[in-house]
Amino acid sequence: MTRLIPVVLLCGAVQAAGAQAAVPALRGHVRGSDGGAPVHGAVVRLAEARTQVLTALDGGFVLDLPVAGDTLIVTAIGYLPDTLALAGMHSDTVAITLHNAPLALSDLVGWSTAPQPLASGQSETWSVSGKAITALPAVIEPDVSRSLALVPGVSFASLVSARPMLRGLGADDVVTAIDGFPAINLYHAGRLFSSIPAVAVDHVDVQFQPADAAVGGTTAGEVDITGKASPNPGGAEVQFGEGASSGAAGVATANGDASLFVAARTAKTSLIDPQLAENNLKYDFGDLYANAHGSLAGIPTKLSFFSSSDHLADEDEDLGDPTGHMNWSNLVIGARSDLLHATAGSIVGSISYARHVEDGHDILSRGATLDVENRFSALTAQVDGQRNLSGGVAARAGFAATQHDIQNDITPLESGVVFSADRDERPLEAAGYAALDFGTSRIRATAGLRVDHADGVTALQPRASLRLIGNGAGWIELAVGRSVRLFDLISDTQSETSNAYYNFWLPGGTGGTPLATMTNGSLEVARGIGRWQLRADLFGSSGAGVPDLTPSLSPADSGQLFRFGRSRAYGGALSAVASAPNGRWSVLLSYTYEVSERNWGSGWVPWIDDRRHQGRIFGTLEALRTVHLSTSIDLASPLPYTPVIAWVVVPADQAFSQLRPIFGSEMSARGTALLRIDAALLKHFGGPAHSQWDAGVGVSNLSWGDQSARTQSLYVSGFGTPTLSVKTAFTFRAIPSIMLRGQIGAFR
Repeated sequence: MTRLIPVVLLCGAVQAAGAQAAVPALRGHVRGSDGGAPVHGAVVRLAEARTQVLTALDGGFVLDLPVAGDTLIVTAIGYLPDTLALAGMHSDTVAITLHNAPLALSDLVGWSTAPQPLASGQSETWSVSGKAITALPAVIEPDVSRSLALVPGVSFASLVSARPMLRGLGADDVVTAIDGFPAINLYHAGRLFSSIPAVAVDHVDVQFQPADAAVGGTTAGEVDITGKASPNPGGAEVQFGEGASSGAAGVATANGDASLFVAARTAKTSLIDPQLAENNLKYDFGDLYANAHGSLAGIPTKLSFFSSSDHLADEDEDLGDPTGHMNWSNLVIGARSDLLHATAGSIVGSISYARHVEDGHDILSRGATLDVENRFSALTAQVDGQRNLSGGVAARAGFAATQHDIQNDITPLESGVVFSADRDERPLEAAGYAALDFGTSRIRATAGLRVDHADGVTALQPRASLRLIGNGAGWIELAVGRSVRLFDLISDTQSETSNAYYNFWLPGGTGGTPLATMTNGSLEVARGIGRWQLRADLFGSSGAGVPDLTPSLSPADSGQLFRFGRSRAYGGALSAVASAPNGRWSVLLSYTYEVSERNWGSGWVPWIDDRRHQGRIFGTLEALRTVHLSTSIDLASPLPYTPVIAWVVVPADQAFSQLRPIFGSEMSARGTALLRIDAALLKHFGGPAHSQWDAGVGVSNLSWGDQSARTQSLYVSGFGTPTLSVKTAFTFRAIPSIMLRGQIGAFR
């Protein structure tokens, strides 16, 4: 009950201040230049009065005008700022159009009717445009997760993995959301590519730790996927790739006050069929995303819906054999409304439901055959508010309550296997935060505190940042903070390339499971020099209570399924971006040095995904008129692995003896470096009904070196001679691909 008090007081203060307002008010709307979609969360402030508000879900705002002839300044991440002189105006309403461009770095440009930025980053948050998903070379088809490779500090477990890891911290530590509503495991084909259709995505925000106090449930950071809003008067888009066929359509009212957008995708897995055929498998999936903007009883409201389902089975399942299948599905439903939007502040309420189901039989993992019946769901109600104070100071606070429903049932089909789970729990989680934003146009500071509570465990998470803003696009920012995760969703790090997957769920701070905590710090510097935009990041994290599945190298009689230890990750990233003014070419160069280590009680060892060095080059070029080339080059240092130094003969109860490996020190060996090249060639042309089309070909995974972590295996020749074999967990061939995309109406 006490956690409700700050939000109630904030709501009352906002209402009271709004009722007492006696000065003239300025009303307006902020929209983007690309289709006219409303810009939510833009900062609208007055230069002299030093007051500011955030735009509502429909892009609207209301602002007091205590000073005559003031100047209006509008800023938003991913857009160029806009300034409007209010002197001599004869209306109390304004319409602001923000043009797509980053406020800071970076700016890899894609082609269209005008140059479009593909990635922009500042204040611990990077935003990747939906255009990046289709402009860059695709693996099988354009993919949301893989486009995050534009962001320095984002890495992947293997060449074909779609699960992003942030600055040396695990993918299981990252929170993924759709339109701000949390989701779980948004992946197809055993995490090969993302489950949300590329045609549905407007942009993706990646927020590293230390994050804003409003971000919880993660020690690594957040990936938030925002769907497109239907432009006025609407339009449609279709896409065909070798992974799937997608379609999207939307419609909006003439004034943009109401809109509907729907996108769907169905499977066409011809290029991964050979991989599935090797294991005698068949696979299909389907996705659906939709959103609607409008007003309910005069309150601006946004509704979001997402659903996906996957089915993986043995070919002989149709013959009545029940063995060997894996089904998983996702569901996200959410609604967000502006409960109050006045000159003194705003209050936003939301409710969401997320569910992830894993149902499998006869799944092979770590030498054990498993049955899986997992269900993870969460029903969340949340209120967020902002109170605008004098002197450009803004106070923010929020409260959320989440009812979890957890069924974690993993059963081995052989006796004597500890690889199992049996949980059926419904914990209630409460969270609240408060933050203060203050400073001048050149110096801005944020200080906040987040409190999470569940099952008698309370976690305090202070966060703070200081930002110095120079002339032009230059800035320096220092941020520190603590993050805590009350619930661990654990997958097998060593099975990233498996066809099927499953998770274990553990509540932190109870039942012998420590609370996962992380202390984070970062220093960011950015500056523009001529055509080049430069950025440098230093980061570090130190954590405790980090969970992991006990590796197979542990003694068979250990009887421990999980292990817990300390984590440390540190390093830096450099990026440089340049582009032609007309968008005909652009290039992004990035280098990340990243050390990621774990201590399980016997000293620090490299983490399984400790790459250390990773350099990337992305480029776009208008080779000929309406013909565009895009390419990416990725060079990464070797992954660590635990070597086998010998095999010993162990007597068994049966007639034959067994061979048991003798392992060396954990993660003491490394494989070979990886060089990967992707390229795509697209032709742009017009079609009937004023439509615009892109058709292209490409190749992905043209690589040399280790595509995944190495493993040790024993090969017995025909003469019965044991031979030690060192190889990667998998080798994925180069993938040729074709792509056809068409845009009709305002989606152009």
